[in-house]
Amino acid sequence: SLPDIFVRKLHQCDKLFSAKNFLEQIRDEPPIRQIISEINNYCLDNRIVGYHYTRAIEEELRTHGLLVRTGEAIRSSFMTRHGARFTAEQRAEILDTWGRCYDAKMIKARDNRIYFNFTRNALSEGGADLLIGNYGGEQIYFYIDKIPGIGEILSSIGTSMIVKCSLFPADLKAYISEPWGQIAVSSYHRTVNTSAHQVDQDGHQIVQVLPEHIEILS
Repeated sequence: SLPDIFVRKLHQCDKLFSAKNFLEQIRDEPPIRQIISEINNYCLDNRIVGYHYTRAIEEELRTHGLLVRTGEAIRSSFMTRHGARFTAEQRAEILDTWGRCYDAKMIKARDNRIYFNFTRNALSEGGADLLIGNYGGEQIYFYIDKIPGIGEILSSIGTSMIVKCSLFPADLKAYISEPWGQIAVSSYHRTVNTSAHQVDQDGHQIVQVLPEHIEILS
């Protein structure tokens, strides 16, 4: 989706891309450094694609989009809606495990955040398996998916989905410098050199993704 001017500049760097397998090895070369910055600045003025991997109820996503909620609210809603699927003993074990494991550190890291990747590499490399295999995301399945009988139920609720989202970079928190430029240039690097390492990472935002800004991929 990049304008042709950026694609032409990337083509001009094909020799560098062919010679090295890691963007870090060529990132400081002047033409590479320049195109990373230019693409990153372009993205900052536009929208970018983020991928949210989940197992959920499709109609709810289409109606409400991706919501920002606390873990307590997510888990309470889960038990209200799906608690009857479990035995009384399983429900007690789930609540006890959640109470012990979702501590202040987890609350700080997870509550009121929506997480994304910015390529689809997690699908082929296995990083998305637990997210799309267990209903409700990490606020639900962390710590309980290995309890006998519970994981099977979590994997039977909802549908595995890749949620392709149109996002404002200003809303996102990422963890490397010029992330959108680096990810885009690295993605191009892979088209020239199939052995090249793909730059990707998690990012998150604390604002809802509206239904009109999502596309559900199979």
